Order: sequence, then C-alpha cells, then structure tokens
Amino acid sequence: MKRLLCIVSSLDMGGAETFLMKINRSLPSSYRMDFIVSTNEGVYEEEVKKLGGRIFRIPLRTSSPIKSYKALKKIVSDHHYDYVLKLCDTPIGYFDLLACKKGGATHLCVRSCNASSQDSFLRKTINNILRKPFNRIATTKIAPSSLAGEYTFGKNEDFHLLHNGLALEQYRFNKEEREHVRKEWNIENTFVIGHIGRFSHQKNHDYLLDIFEEVRKEKNARLMLIGEGELLYDIKERAQHYKDEVIFCGLQKNIPSLLSAMDLFVFPSFYEGMPNTVIEAQANGLPCLISDTITKEVLLTDLIEMVSIEESPSLWKDKIKMNRERERTHYVEELKEKGYDIEDVVKTFISLIFEEEL
Repeated sequence: MKRLLCIVSSLDMGGAETFLMKINRSLPSSYRMDFIVSTNEGVYEEEVKKLGGRIFRIPLRTSSPIKSYKALKKIVSDHHYDYVLKLCDTPIGYFDLLACKKGGATHLCVRSCNASSQDSFLRKTINNILRKPFNRIATTKIAPSSLAGEYTFGKNEDFHLLHNGLALEQYRFNKEEREHVRKEWNIENTFVIGHIGRFSHQKNHDYLLDIFEEVRKEKNARLMLIGEGELLYDIKERAQHYKDEVIFCGLQKNIPSLLSAMDLFVFPSFYEGMPNTVIEAQANGLPCLISDTITKEVLLTDLIEMVSIEESPSLWKDKIKMNRERERTHYVEELKEKGYDIEDVVKTFISLIFEEEL
C-alpha cells in the first residue's frame, strides 16, 4: 500500500480540502491519504479515519514556524513517507516542502488552490523571493486552472492541470429532493438565490447582500447562504433586518439536494482558483451568475453568465430578473465529456502523484 501525506490547514469544508476528499473517497484500496493539519478537529476527520487515513497535528506555521518545521520533518521521517502533497496558493509553502525533503520524502508535490489579485507589496515581495526555490524543490506541480497555476508557480513555469472532479451522478438535479428541501427550509413558492462558500473577504458576501437588497424589492425571494467563516457574525449582523429572507444554513453535507432546491447560484467573488461550487452547480443544471474576476476555465456549460463586481448591484438584479427556467437534467453528460467525472480525475491524480497508471 502506498500512502500520500497531505499537508492542509484544516479538514473543514474548504474548496481544496473538499476536492481532496472527493479524490480520497474514490482511491483504489492500494492507496491511502493521510493528513497533517494545524487546527482543531474538522468536519472531514472522522471520514478520513474510516477510509483508513491517519491525521497528525502540528503547530501553526505562522505562529510557531520552527516548531512546525521540526514536527513536520519528524512525522515524515518517523513514518517513512515518500509521497507528500502540499496544498497552498503561494510559494511560502516552500518551507513545508523543505521539512519534508529533510525528513526523507522523495516526491514533493504541490497543488495550487487559489488565485489572488489583492496581494500587498510585502506579500508580493516574499512570493517573488521564494518562487524560484519553491519551484526547484517541488517535483510535481498541479493546479485546477491556468490562473491558479500562474499565480502560485509563475507565468513561465510548467505545471499540470487537474480538474476539480465530482461524483457527477450525485449532483444530477432531483425534483423530489428539491421539493423536500424547499419544504424543510420553508422556501416553497419563493425564488431562491443560493451561495456556497466560506464567510471571508474573498467571497464578497457584502456585495451579495447588496444584490439581494435589490432583488427583494421586486421578487418574493430568499437568499440561502451555506458555509461558515470568520465574517459570519458580521454578515449575520448586517442581515438581521431581512429576518427569514436570508437563511444561514451553516456547513451542510447534502449539497446536491440544496443545489436542486435553488433557482439561481450567485457568486460575486473577488478571485478564485477554480471554484468547486460553481462546477457543482453546473452539474446540477443550476444557472449561475458569477463575477468576471473568476477564471474563465469555469465556463464549462451555457449555464454561466459573468458580470463585473464594479457594476452596480441593480445591474446584477436585472440579470437575475432575466434568468429563465431551463431543463436541468442533462448537464452531467456535458461535464463527463469534458473530463470532470471523479473516476477520470483519480486516474490522472495517481499518474501525477505516484507515477503509476490504473
């Protein structure tokens, strides 16, 4: 059995972590994923253990860089890991890769998991200094999109594109689930706008509320917000006067059912690497209105329209008004044809990480 040690910040429902779990569930029994985290217990930890994976905790690098480095090196050495996968969006991940190399790992893989256009001067300077040694030490470089890869590795660096695959059939639109969820959340006979994402600056929830403010003036509408994060309290405070019109669902595992219950997916992020949730929405046949700062590689179907977040919320409202109902069951086939089925992605993943063919 070959084990891959995955270095992540947490095992909560972030996009990159969720992608790894989709891979993990579909791996053949001759492969296992273990995880290094730096946070308290996350929602995926029990599932990792049930799948045969091990979980190690090390100090947070930003708080205790030397202790973190030594702990990571020791884990790799003590458990004789050859294969390591680091999730990161900037070359600061170099230090974790160096610790793994000193611990004896020979395959140092990196998967880019985001892209940003709002770096400070200091952050850009650090990235530029570390990018060369970072690219040199990584033996395999992977990204979900060209935008994410160029941000992490640099525009002139080679890297492998690996789709954010899904167990596509699970995301197929389900009319019965739609009716069940809408009854459960008391959103029957309303127009439901949905959003899935961490409550963080990147996801731009404030602007999403501005859009909803315009929509609710003309429609009997509800806004379903799925996720948690550091700005959750602030957004809840701002949304108090909407009462039951804005629904905070927290973290949810029945994402396909919730997507079936929605009428439109609105995603005004400042930046994204390759958003899982927009791919999931397309698999469900759900029309999407997203910001034009997101990589255009997410335009996999005719379901998506891009709008600038520099435009007024009323323009987004006008676009929402023009949303038309469409037959939602055939988009799974489109995504299969484009290589987004998880079984195909797992084969590519094994080829890239373990240099083996299934």
